[in-house]
Amino acid sequence: MRAFAASLWISLGVVGCSLTVDLDSLSSGEAGGAPSAATSSRAGASGAGGSSGASGASAKAGAAGWSGSSSGGGSAGAAGWPNSGGGASGAPPTAGKGGAGGVAQGGKGGSAQAGKGGWAQAGTGQGGKAGAAGKAGTGGKATCSSDSQCDDGDACTDDDCFAFTCQHSPVDVGDGTQCTVDSCHPVTGVRHDPVPTDDGNACTVDWCENSSGKIFHDPVSTDDGDACTADSCNPGTGQVSHSPISVDDGDPCTVDSCNPATGVHHLVPADQVSCDGCPSNYYAASSVSDPACDPGSGFAARTTCRVACGAQFQSCAGCPDGWHQEAFVSGASQCFIALASTCVKNTPSFGACFACPAGWHATGFSCDAACLTCQNGGNRAQCEQDSPLFWQCEGTACPAGYLQTQTGFLIDCPGSSPNAVQCKQ
Repeated sequence: MRAFAASLWISLGVVGCSLTVDLDSLSSGEAGGAPSAATSSRAGASGAGGSSGASGASAKAGAAGWSGSSSGGGSAGAAGWPNSGGGASGAPPTAGKGGAGGVAQGGKGGSAQAGKGGWAQAGTGQGGKAGAAGKAGTGGKATCSSDSQCDDGDACTDDDCFAFTCQHSPVDVGDGTQCTVDSCHPVTGVRHDPVPTDDGNACTVDWCENSSGKIFHDPVSTDDGDACTADSCNPGTGQVSHSPISVDDGDPCTVDSCNPATGVHHLVPADQVSCDGCPSNYYAASSVSDPACDPGSGFAARTTCRVACGAQFQSCAGCPDGWHQEAFVSGASQCFIALASTCVKNTPSFGACFACPAGWHATGFSCDAACLTCQNGGNRAQCEQDSPLFWQCEGTACPAGYLQTQTGFLIDCPGSSPNAVQCKQ
């Protein structure tokens, strides 16, 4: 201060002014106080304002949006010279706001330097300018203390609070099976839709194997446990049916039947032995004299009856229904009377020895040695199957259910005209 007083004295001496300075009374202004007026011969110019404080450092990001601290106020300006009062401290600037979600520490205001008092004339020193506000810290992530504070409204994320920071991880949509389509909707969440398995066939059971994702179409069970039914399923309706199966093997020599447990059987009937002739569907395969069959006459025959089958056979006692006598065979050793008939299966038109079987009518006669002795105009009849209206040789009445409507002539019938009659059903 002594050196400063000397320099001031020298300067004032140049301008020819006389000024007495009390160096001990010159002092800096106190922060925040109003400066005292300095007494001088001339009003001193106002001291220049103190320079602005440096900008505060950026706040560090941190947890929880705390407000940054206020910048410090500028220092008061120095007192004016001479006898000037101290300048007022600068007002602190507004505190910087913290970054979003982080702890914002406000930068400290720079110190304001008070303006120096004017010389020559004392004046009131002005207070230093306030330091500039510190810059706000950069925003950090929102802080949390529990998972419930991290809900982002998306049903497809797992929201967790970890180290005071919210984490949002995609949810796992897999359900561990290959038979679902797994997805997630932000509003409704995870869903597991079954893969399509329907093949459009009502007669299959459609399913998916979880481990492989392979789809199967297994036929529905139609078996009713009855070997005599044909079991089926309608693909459109799924209706299961059990229809009786056909047992006919087309072989007239077998008896066809079906057992629900064992199925279809085609059996060749065993021969029957009878003293009273053969049933209608059997023929006399052989015959022998057996008095035990007719104790009274001693001329009875014991006949071995065999089921009638095949295109033809020899019978010791005529032909059964469905066959006709095609010829006679003499010397048939298997027959008691040594005479057998050759029986042939009926057709719509054929020749038969002597007469036509029921259901056929004679349209002519001829002689044939195969039918033994020829007499009465012929021993072989030409047979035709009956129809609603037909002509036949006279001498045979119209069959039951027919009426004789007129007479006429057929060239193959024996005798002269009229030798034929018309039969109408």
